[in-house]
Amino acid sequence: MSATSRPRRRIAHAPAIDGVSWWRGAPITAPVPVPLPFALHPYRPFSGDEAPHLGAILETNPPLWRDDLVQALRDCGVHNFETYAVAIHNPDNRGVIDDLHRELREAGVGDVERYLREIGHTDLDEWIDPAPGAIFSHYKAVNILGLVSAVDLGEGAVSEAVDLASAGGPPDPVTTDARTPDGLKLFRLVESPNAILVHASLRDALLARGFGSDVAFHDLKEAAL
Repeated sequence: MSATSRPRRRIAHAPAIDGVSWWRGAPITAPVPVPLPFALHPYRPFSGDEAPHLGAILETNPPLWRDDLVQALRDCGVHNFETYAVAIHNPDNRGVIDDLHRELREAGVGDVERYLREIGHTDLDEWIDPAPGAIFSHYKAVNILGLVSAVDLGEGAVSEAVDLASAGGPPDPVTTDARTPDGLKLFRLVESPNAILVHASLRDALLARGFGSDVAFHDLKEAAL
C-alpha cells in the first residue's frame, strides 16, 4: 500500500527525533513532540506532479495518513498502529512563482504571463496559494505495530512476498512464515520494512470507500520488495 501518483502537495520537512524509528514495528517509548512539526514544499502550480490536493497518504518518515483514512482502517478492524498528532505548515508560494518568472525573463521571454497561457497554463489567477501560513492538523503520523516475516529467503534467491490472503497454503515458489499472525490485515515485512502489506479484504474495503485515487495497491508478484 502506498500513495498513488496523483498530483498533490508534498512534504518538505519531517522531524528527526533521537531514539525513534518508525520502521521497527515496535511501540515508540521515547518522548515525541506534540504535535509533530512538518512542512510542505511551497506549492508549485507549474509542476505537473503537484496540485492543491492533500492526499490520503503523505509519504515521508514517518508516514502521514489523513484522518479519514485512519478512521476507515479502524472501521475495518485494523488497530495495530499508533498515531501521533501533527502540525503541517503550509509555506507561502509567491517566492517560487517569482523565481519562475525571473528565469523565463532571463531566458528571453518578454511577456511571461502570455507565454504561460500559450503553453496551457490558463489558471494563472489561481496560482497563488490561498492559505499561506496555514497549519494542517487533519493527519496523523503513523507507527505500524508488527514486523512480520512472510517470505522464505532460505531457498536461494526467492524474494517475492505474499499477502495474507494466501496464508492458508504455501504458494509456489514463496512460502509464508509460520509466525505470520492469523487475521492481521496490515503489517510491515521484516525483509523489507519500508513496504506496507495489506490483506486483500482491506484493499477491497478501502477501494469501496473511495480511496482508490489516493491509495495504490501493488501486485506482490510485480512489486520490488
